[in-house]
Amino acid sequence: MGVLCCLERDQCKIGQDGLAIGEDIISVAEFLSVLVFLAEKSGDIIREVEASGEKQTSMKDKEGPVTIADIRAQKTIMHNLRALYPHLTVKGEESDVSTDKVESAV
Repeated sequence: MGVLCCLERDQCKIGQDGLAIGEDIISVAEFLSVLVFLAEKSGDIIREVEASGEKQTSMKDKEGPVTIADIRAQKTIMHNLRALYPHLTVKGEESDVSTDKVESAV
């Protein structure tokens, strides 16, 4: 499972006031705090799926296996980053079709 946050070079600047994304200025500390929180939540999701026994592994073409934990964790990360930072481009390893089927954990 992987999620990539893309900041277009001409839309992102770091200055004294924080990180500017488009017209929004956010605190770098706030942004990092959100990322840590979402990483911890993703770990919780993975551990919950492991404990429940509902691993539900399927194959993604030639790219290898994907589990329900992968999809749920990605949905949680992407949903929250898009809600908090609408000017941030967020891309995930799993397709939108697969993540549309599950709810965000937070």
